Parts: sequence; structure tokens; C-alpha cells
Amino acid sequence: VVVYQKDGGAKFMRPIHNREEYLSRRNTIWQRQVLKAVRQGKEEQKSQLIQMNYSCLPNEDGALKGSKRMSSSVGMDIDHIAADEMEAVKERILAKKEELGLLMLELSARGAGYHLVFKRKPELTQEENLKWASEVLGVEFDKAAKDITRVFFTTTEEDLLYLDDEVFVIEKANTD
Repeated sequence: VVVYQKDGGAKFMRPIHNREEYLSRRNTIWQRQVLKAVRQGKEEQKSQLIQMNYSCLPNEDGALKGSKRMSSSVGMDIDHIAADEMEAVKERILAKKEELGLLMLELSARGAGYHLVFKRKPELTQEENLKWASEVLGVEFDKAAKDITRVFFTTTEEDLLYLDDEVFVIEKANTD
């Protein structure tokens, strides 16, 4: 789900239904320029990157804030990985893609971590899903990124390491 702002900065969401649109948003000249600036240390520009949410569905009016509607996937942020560990962590994630139900893996905006999306275990809460995946992978998730409304600053297609088209199947998690 892509996140956008309107009404004086309030965040709203809408689904992206296919790979073509998803990649076209990631591949704009603007996106590339902003990402390059962020990676050169201009942290204040990070908020100009395209934002995505993978853990919730929008409220009836399309708003992100206050959403309680969990989606069938979970977005996970893994930060502050030592440079010499990045490749090993990536390989571990990809090796466990079936067990996780991996839907997407990308290098983070700063380039020192990963964002991943996996299939939600509906019997678990958001935080329990994150803890489960963390244990499967042997990595810590960003504890500040455990709310279902958490947005991810998206990178470019070159930083997209894995993408399953099932990530575009937008549905509510069956938590009954």
C-alpha cells in the first residue's frame, strides 16, 4: 500500500495492485536523487522518499492514522547491521523465504539494514509476528517499528532484492 499526504500533511493510503506500478514508483528520477542524497548523509531528505506500509489496511476514509485493520502481511525493519554482516543477513533471509512466507526484501534507505515483508500469522499480534520472524532469522527487529501503521521509506528497483507478486494481494488478515 502506497502512503501519500493530503489535507495539510495527513497520511492516506491506497493499494498498489501490480509489479509494474510498484517498480515505476521506485524508479523515478526524483526517487533516485533523494535516495542518493540520503545515502550521502542528508538524512533530512529521507521523508521525501516514497513511503509504503505492508502491515495494515487504510481506514474507511483512506487514512493511515489510527488504522486497526491488519493486512495479511507484516513489514519488518532490520537496522544497524554491521557492514561485514550485511551479505550474511541477506542470504539468511533469502534461505528462509519459504519458512517466512517472504513477499519482499529491500535494502533500507540508509543502506545499513533491510526491510522485509512476510505473510502474517493471523493468530499472532503484530509484535508477536515480528518476534517470530526475528527468531527465525536470528536478527533483531527495530523495536520502534512494531506498530501496524509503521511506514517504510522505499528505495529503488536496484535495492529490491526479492519480490513476490503476492505482496500485491491486498486483504484483511483473518484474525477471528
